[in-house]
Amino acid sequence: MTWKETVAAGTTNFDCVEFKEEWSAYLTETSNDLGGDAKILNRLRDAVHHTLYVLANSNRMNAVNTSAKMVEVNNWWRICYKAAFYGGMALACLGLLGYVIRLIHTNRKDGKRA
Repeated sequence: MTWKETVAAGTTNFDCVEFKEEWSAYLTETSNDLGGDAKILNRLRDAVHHTLYVLANSNRMNAVNTSAKMVEVNNWWRICYKAAFYGGMALACLGLLGYVIRLIHTNRKDGKRA
């Protein structure tokens, strides 16, 4: 399905890279015939209107202003996740430190110097 067929079908949001690349390539061509296709232009206008309407009227955007502050809520599962993450990192560091100490100790025992 080409981007023209997608727009003609009524798609309003495009998140894929292929569409953006194809659209950019079409806009930079000197032989594009988009101005003569009223159906596509109308669908593009509707798609842009829909995207702008969703952006302007979403609850998230209505809550954001110059005095908005973000508050992080720590749930029990987030605390457990962070504890497991940092605990795993600490165990990995201790394991690496133990490996290096064991390697140095073994080399000294054999009479080699590291």
